Amino acid sequence: MTTGTAPDDTITQQATPDVTIGFLARERFELGAESLASLYEKTTLPFRLLLVDAATPPRYWQAMLQVLDGHDNWQVLRHDQHLLPAAAKNLILRHAKTEYVCLLENDNIFNDGWLEALLDACESASADVAVPLVREGRGDHGHFDHHLGSLVPAGDGLWRVDPEERPRNRITERQPVTFVEQHCLLFRRSVFDRIGPYDEELNTRDEVDLSLALHHAEATVILEPSAVVNYVPPSSPPADDELPYYRMRWDLDRAEASRERIRDRWSLVDTPGDLGFVKYRNQIPDLPVARARIEELCAVGTNVVVVENGDWFGTGLIDDLPVQPFPDVDGYFGGFPASDHEAIEHLTQIRRHGTVTFAVGWPARWWFDFLPEFKAHLDAEATTVVEGRLLDIYTLPEPTS
Repeated sequence: MTTGTAPDDTITQQATPDVTIGFLARERFELGAESLASLYEKTTLPFRLLLVDAATPPRYWQAMLQVLDGHDNWQVLRHDQHLLPAAAKNLILRHAKTEYVCLLENDNIFNDGWLEALLDACESASADVAVPLVREGRGDHGHFDHHLGSLVPAGDGLWRVDPEERPRNRITERQPVTFVEQHCLLFRRSVFDRIGPYDEELNTRDEVDLSLALHHAEATVILEPSAVVNYVPPSSPPADDELPYYRMRWDLDRAEASRERIRDRWSLVDTPGDLGFVKYRNQIPDLPVARARIEELCAVGTNVVVVENGDWFGTGLIDDLPVQPFPDVDGYFGGFPASDHEAIEHLTQIRRHGTVTFAVGWPARWWFDFLPEFKAHLDAEATTVVEGRLLDIYTLPEPTS
């Protein structure tokens, strides 16, 4: 491992920063430069920036350096091979010296006052960790894993993680939470003296491992809804120079071992969620195949409705195709339905205009875990159901009444 710094080999600012921001790759590199530019544009407090360059493909690294040109508060932590996020975060923690450390993944876009709000949460509430409200994409659609709600005893010394009861995006007041996601977190650096470093064997569900480590250390974790960060998923399949890291990040065998490791460490009945998310990530390189199938459906001439959890609309995958999102709010994806009843009513309204080809993409298959009555309605109403690796296709005739 080698390190590098700004051109003058120093880090200077008018005020001594209380915060070190660590910047690392999550799964891809394409948004790194834009994320860095947003960080500098939306962050007014002084900070020290540590960037992990772990075999970053040259074109993405050069784009990031262009953003950094003219700033002198940054330092590079270099490694000649790809590092999983846990290893990159540990590298940052070994070099951080400030009271606070903010760990950022490279696919975030920031909003005004985000860091001030997180710092205030730590200071005012004496918190060890402050968590922003994370939105998905570039709008205000909430992002949080529905599986991560509360930790409850399950008997015989085991614990169970129950799903959340209230969508995190609806929380408007600062409050303690048990579970966090890893996109953006502000830590008091001293909390790692109590919980230890990140487990570098994990490539998935590391947010569960971190959350339970904080919980068992009786650390105070505060959600600060006035701090808003947008996590922007990739809008296209990985480029060829991104694939080696991408496949390492979402290695399926390692993901299965990670789940077992977390379950055993924390005496869980089961690690929350399943391998569906990792399998989904492994299917993303096949997006062109999904597009070709949707094109075939459009050619038939029926109303094609695509359910995709907000991942595909607004991207080159289907933007130029005559398809309708579900739920449809003024032509845009309306977010996860609030209930089975809402989903069924919305679908019924669409069907009144004629036969519907209802295509459920793999990003939305998890919906049926939370909308079982809607799934039963689809199965009962469909004249044909074709299940595929990338899409499940239901043919739904116009209602008779």
